[in-house]
Amino acid sequence: MMTKIVHVQSVLPYEDTIALKAKTGETSIKEAISTAIYHFLKCHDSDGERGNNTEKQSPFFYKNGYRRSA
Repeated sequence: MMTKIVHVQSVLPYEDTIALKAKTGETSIKEAISTAIYHFLKCHDSDGERGNNTEKQSPFFYKNGYRRSA
């Protein structure tokens, strides 16, 4: 089975990228975003609700109790 690779670009506020680096412990923005995406996918099922994983959900994706849009 061959994996398809997709190039993704996004515009984010600089402050959010610095906060994401701090929360993930990564040294580059690219790695911090990758780590956050894989963490999000691991902790949520296909409906976007929290899955069976018992890890505490990172607050990065939430602001004032609502999911932040990407």
